[in-house]
Amino acid sequence: MKRIKTDRTRDEIKTAINATIDERNAVLASLNLRADDWSKARIDSHETRIRILNRRIERLKLEWESGKPSAEQIAALVKYAQGNGRSWKSKLNNDWMYARTQGTLQGIRNEFGPSWLAKFKLPKEDK
Repeated sequence: MKRIKTDRTRDEIKTAINATIDERNAVLASLNLRADDWSKARIDSHETRIRILNRRIERLKLEWESGKPSAEQIAALVKYAQGNGRSWKSKLNNDWMYARTQGTLQGIRNEFGPSWLAKFKLPKEDK
């Protein structure tokens, strides 16, 4: 899967996706309501707008999938890692598999998933 860099939070990306979908749906609705009265050129311009909006939605979905954990989520991961030693990732993954986590840690699992955890690296400590 293609990954892209993003500085937006997942909430900001979700808001952008929803706004774009709403805009696309409004264009589709206007096409359906007045297609009889419109010229082919006007319909073509709306179809072009819909294609542009669909591409924007796909880019936003990629950005969503490339999202970063929040500061609170990173802090929870750091705390878990400190309490569970070198094999903290496998222990956390096991805890996730058997539903032994809750709160922020469970939210991380629901939002990012086990495959993301395998690639995740803790932030380096400032010295």
